[in-house]
Amino acid sequence: MQIQKGQHKDIEKIFPDYNKEKSYIEFEAGNDNGKTFYGDFIVNISNKGIYRFYEDKNIKPKKIK
Repeated sequence: MQIQKGQHKDIEKIFPDYNKEKSYIEFEAGNDNGKTFYGDFIVNISNKGIYRFYEDKNIKPKKIK
């Protein structure tokens, strides 16, 4: 799946140099309001691995692979 605007902003906070064009969403549950993503999502970030982002913004993304 394509990375949405709010997901992009959430990912960019942790990985400011990630390549959006080579990354993609594997799973998502929630909604995107353009500023942030409310819910959880799993993203495959090119050259960095697969990470799970949590709705609770106090939890750092967890590397899955």
